[in-house]
Amino acid sequence: MTWYEAEIPVPAGQQSLCASVVDGAAVRRIGCQTYIVPGGSPIGALDVAVPTGDGRVRVRGWALDPNSAQRLSVHIYSGSTYLGGGVADQRRNDIRDAYPAFGARRGFDFVVDAPTGDIRSICAYAIDVGVGNNTRLGCRNVDLRPNALTGEVTSVGQVPGGVLVTGWAVDPASDDEVRVTVSVDGTPVANRTAREPRVELEGLFASGENHGFSVVVPAGAGSHNICVDARPATGGSRRIDCEDTVVGGSPVGLVETVEERLDRVTIRGWAIDPDTASPVVLHVYVDGAFRTAVWADEPRNDLPFNIGTGGFTIPLAFEQAGLHDVRVFAIDRTGDPSVMVAKLPINTRSGTPFGRIQEVSRQGQTVTVRGWAIDPDSPAPAPVHVYVDGEYAGGGLANNVRNNIANRYPGYGPRHGFRFDLVLAPGNHQVCVYALDIAGGHRSALLECSQVNVP
Repeated sequence: MTWYEAEIPVPAGQQSLCASVVDGAAVRRIGCQTYIVPGGSPIGALDVAVPTGDGRVRVRGWALDPNSAQRLSVHIYSGSTYLGGGVADQRRNDIRDAYPAFGARRGFDFVVDAPTGDIRSICAYAIDVGVGNNTRLGCRNVDLRPNALTGEVTSVGQVPGGVLVTGWAVDPASDDEVRVTVSVDGTPVANRTAREPRVELEGLFASGENHGFSVVVPAGAGSHNICVDARPATGGSRRIDCEDTVVGGSPVGLVETVEERLDRVTIRGWAIDPDTASPVVLHVYVDGAFRTAVWADEPRNDLPFNIGTGGFTIPLAFEQAGLHDVRVFAIDRTGDPSVMVAKLPINTRSGTPFGRIQEVSRQGQTVTVRGWAIDPDSPAPAPVHVYVDGEYAGGGLANNVRNNIANRYPGYGPRHGFRFDLVLAPGNHQVCVYALDIAGGHRSALLECSQVNVP
């Protein structure tokens, strides 16, 4: 394990800081954290703005200032006309969970006088209290006509199989549910009843909060215009909104871990294709030659589009030790280019044996030699020879169990310890211990020489 510490300049405000490990051409993300750096402008959101039916507009959202624990003032405008304001001091447990240092009372929920006209843009601003500027939290188009159907398209984005469209629609003149029609490039393709729960609508309408809709509509690769029309039970139709979106793209993925053990490597990560919910197939090349194909179909619930799969595990074995070029490609099956997910320099273990002499002791004329030895080319016990005054005096395999060595060098196992007892003639002797190469191609290694005096 390697510990690291760094100081980096970070702009004020809400920032996402990510740490990655760069290993040759491979970049492996460790993780990300979101922080609020003091010194910036306020942050927040206008979640909803709806007419109350009595000449006013109700606004709801949240705001906080990274410079201060003070509750912020929120001002509401239509164009350049100030409509009113309030304080962001309502309980929002979701904001507390996201920003624990600022507590829960960062929400706002109040009414302001409505501007004149039919449909107007209502905008909310958080007023800065320290270093920074006022922040526009968002704008909403509000239909101010009496008993007008109201609603919003809250998201339009690509998912496997098409485009996901979400939002809500309410008819203030009726408790009946509203039907919505989704069109792609002017062609109606889906109908839904707006009856799903929407938390942001809680307490806004007498008919409750179950006025949401979500629908996946088919859309081929390219740019598209997505429109949503609402039809209340009382008749008529009103266009809620239109959004432009782009569909299509090559697979995306990331190698997250590479585990190297002797002549074997295990590569883990994820890959998905934004055009389909089906698993992506990965092609693996080693030193320019195709080696294997693996499906990215392992369970993963933390990936874009939340399709539930996308993880992969690639086990590779190498016959020759040394540096290898490993490349992983995600293969597109819908016409977009395939992409290289990773280019990895893999260095399988190779080299001369190594180890340590931990004891050279004498009891009478018996000299004990104890230690451990490993040949990096093999998990098998390495031969160890002992020479006394330049002559071979004994030896054997380093096959005693040493769990501490197994923990220090994963993949080699525990049988790498040795102990030899030698009976020597009286006098001064030089005792040298060698670990011998197993696989061939490397020299034996001198572990240590010691001087021993036998009375």
